[in-house]
Amino acid sequence: MPDSESKRCFLPLRVLAEQSVTLNRTKYLDFEFLMKVTSEDNTSEFSGFNTALSLEQGHGIKPATKAVYHPLIDMNPADQDTMLTAMVEAQKLTNACGQAVTVFTNDQQLYRVAE
Repeated sequence: MPDSESKRCFLPLRVLAEQSVTLNRTKYLDFEFLMKVTSEDNTSEFSGFNTALSLEQGHGIKPATKAVYHPLIDMNPADQDTMLTAMVEAQKLTNACGQAVTVFTNDQQLYRVAE
């Protein structure tokens, strides 16, 4: 995101507080993982460490999501209709998987079309 866009408005206090808590927890968990790797033999990889920690804290394991690739859109990618179709399909896939945020990536030239 360009700096000029990130400075257009202030984030709500709730969002800033969540970011702060998440950042502190992430730093703590990363440090715990590094300590365990350096002090114990046969430590699991990072995802296994997080899974074990979640189970210890009483969190359930969420089922894996399954997303199937859709067929390619055989149209000019620089056309606004093509970009809108791709973005709508990505949003539908996100909703079908029960996720709240759609991550949509494309070539740098197409970001202008997507605006």
